[in-house]
Amino acid sequence: MKRGADHIAAVLAESSVERLFSLSGNQIMPLYDACIEPGISITHTRHESAAVFMAEAYAQLSGRPGIALVTAAPGFANALGALYSAKQSETPVIFISGDSPVSGDGSGAFQEFDQTAAVKPFVKATQRVIDITAFREQWQYCLQQSLSGIPGPVHLSLPFDVLKQTLVKPPVPLTLKIAEDTLSTDNVEDFKNIYHMLVQAARPLVLLGPALCRPGLAGLRRNLQNSLGVVPVAMESPRGLNDPVLGAIRSLCRQADRILLLGKKPDFTIGFGHSDHFGDARFAAVISGDDNLQLISNNLDERCDCLVAAPARLFAEQLCQYAIDESSRWPADADSDREQWNNSIASCLEQRPDTGEPITSGLLHPAQITASVERTISQSGNAAAAGASNAAAVLICDGGEFGQWAQAGIRVAPRMINGPSGAIGGSLACAVGAAVACPESLIFVMLGDGTAGFYLAELETIAREQVPAIIIVGNDSRWNAEYQIQLDQYGEHRTHSCELPTGLRYDEVAQGLGMAGELIETASALDSALTRALERAANQRQATLLNVIMEGRKAPIYS
Repeated sequence: MKRGADHIAAVLAESSVERLFSLSGNQIMPLYDACIEPGISITHTRHESAAVFMAEAYAQLSGRPGIALVTAAPGFANALGALYSAKQSETPVIFISGDSPVSGDGSGAFQEFDQTAAVKPFVKATQRVIDITAFREQWQYCLQQSLSGIPGPVHLSLPFDVLKQTLVKPPVPLTLKIAEDTLSTDNVEDFKNIYHMLVQAARPLVLLGPALCRPGLAGLRRNLQNSLGVVPVAMESPRGLNDPVLGAIRSLCRQADRILLLGKKPDFTIGFGHSDHFGDARFAAVISGDDNLQLISNNLDERCDCLVAAPARLFAEQLCQYAIDESSRWPADADSDREQWNNSIASCLEQRPDTGEPITSGLLHPAQITASVERTISQSGNAAAAGASNAAAVLICDGGEFGQWAQAGIRVAPRMINGPSGAIGGSLACAVGAAVACPESLIFVMLGDGTAGFYLAELETIAREQVPAIIIVGNDSRWNAEYQIQLDQYGEHRTHSCELPTGLRYDEVAQGLGMAGELIETASALDSALTRALERAANQRQATLLNVIMEGRKAPIYS
């Protein structure tokens, strides 16, 4: 005889699920027990939202859905903030929660809570299993929803009595069939319209949404550039066109005459597509989901000449093939102009920020820190591989101002950032998910001291899981992003409550939680400490936290 939990674990194993990111709790312990026989590993976190961040990192870097498992009610609620991040970053996460027993519905059972109602704004779909014989179909539905169209998180609720239910005769196995996204026959004409729009444009821009920015899709981005003759701009940051990794791209937007939004929403990150950002440019958009189609209508209206309701990734792949097969090209006399325009885009994307006035305090400048880390990543043998899974290093950038310096200054590794949600603090958890997705890679984490406080206990998880991480905490003794807002908007005499004590020893906390830690106050000390950290990570799979005392600087700007 089998329990419902055993059946669930068997179905997960059939779907090639090998790892759950989880924080334990009463309501899900039957599933913990059931994972033993099929060999499903559990990475045990210190906070429920950390489990979701781990699953998000795993999904972004592996290309497969990440699975987070938490307990009911308070555990479920703790994870919602991270779930919002996964939705905004368009990441396929399957969020599984324990639940109060179905038999106790309406009786005030322990941790009774309408989870499916509460989670709806955070996910693409939600399911509650009330009959274990239907689990396989519900699991298949969740997988399908997480991957189809614009990817995103889904929720699956597992009531306690369903997990414990005895199955005298387990459900008959059925083959899991996950249907792939498809395009309609109408899209053939769409390929033609969009291709010729780009070919005939003098100064086109192609803006990619977060789901097309993953490290594993670098090949698709190259194909778009080669087949369409346009340098695509990958957008995944809450700072939008001000994302430091995009260099000075904002300066070109008003010069563009045609804009293709490929899976990219016309939201706040591009100024809602307003003319003060894009002048008189005309738009085309390829996107799926009723809400997103409505967003196009609300924000672009008659400025959008071509709106295609289709999965952006599949459309992009087939648009590349259409372009290769299409014999027509832009007129020969326009080639030099297009080449000059593409060179301008590439030059803007490569531009590095102005570091501002020299520091006279004797402290390290954030740009000095990022330069040292970039050299170290290069020394690790990273060659900016096409896919993150075979890269020698993966970079995770987190936080406000210091996170922006890291994004601007380090260009030699596949990266993960906090995504359009603007949520900070998840990077320590993300390091664990990244290490599972990329077991041969070294994990570099860059975060500020304010950011570090959110999930500091996950340092123990990193140590326990033997994540080969090199963690750099840029310590300027304040929540600097908010401090800079106070300076800019209220003046230096009205800055308050955003300072942190000087001399905080994050390195000693790291040592106490099981990893190496060093305090860094000079550039020469940083270089030698990074060398030692690299050796520990590569040879012993031991993580190191470097507590780097630095000058607090506003996020990088472009000259």
